[in-house]
Amino acid sequence: MVIWPSPSSDLAQPLPAAPLDITDVIKYVPRITTPRLRVQSGLFTAHPDPMAIFGPSGIQRITIPHGKRQELKVSLHRHGINESVLFPEVDRLARHIDWLQTSSH
Repeated sequence: MVIWPSPSSDLAQPLPAAPLDITDVIKYVPRITTPRLRVQSGLFTAHPDPMAIFGPSGIQRITIPHGKRQELKVSLHRHGINESVLFPEVDRLARHIDWLQTSSH
């Protein structure tokens, strides 16, 4: 998981008409076109140079120890966040039901 703190901005502003008109990293909310994007409430970015390595100052990396994986997944599930919610396709629902029936997390 990577956390990127950034200043607030007006996400309702339209994107530039042409990709080459982008001069700074722009945050935007996409049009909702699929169930997956709708439930994930995604935020996207557009970059002026897609070949440049992106590494803003102040970036923080959080590593979750493998031994905490089960505890974290159970906690997220109790709060209504699980694979079947984030990925609302039938195969993901089946994987989630399988996960509920096993002790392997």
